[in-house]
Amino acid sequence: AVKEQFKREGLGLDVERGSQITKKDIEQIIQNYAFSDRKIDLTFSTELTNDERKQIHQIAQRYGLKSKSHGQGRDRYLVVSRKRRKEDLLDQLKQDGQVGHYELIMPQEK
Repeated sequence: AVKEQFKREGLGLDVERGSQITKKDIEQIIQNYAFSDRKIDLTFSTELTNDERKQIHQIAQRYGLKSKSHGQGRDRYLVVSRKRRKEDLLDQLKQDGQVGHYELIMPQEK
């Protein structure tokens, strides 16, 4: 599945500018996603701190998006996605075969 991925460089520190990226910048990324018609999930880096992930969860919730952290310790990362009705998800799976971390596996005939 194709995912748009943001690492600390994209959220915590801009290496080229050498400056911190603000909560306002994070909000802009999530707002752009929320108002777009993109169906891919946003996956944020394992390099984020607990506080940065918490901010992303809060901002995503304000825009009616789902957010979930996965993994543990240094492997913990965050995914922001659209809330989907089961019917819409199933229709898209039938059309595309895969949506985010969902994959349609058709039953095998015997």
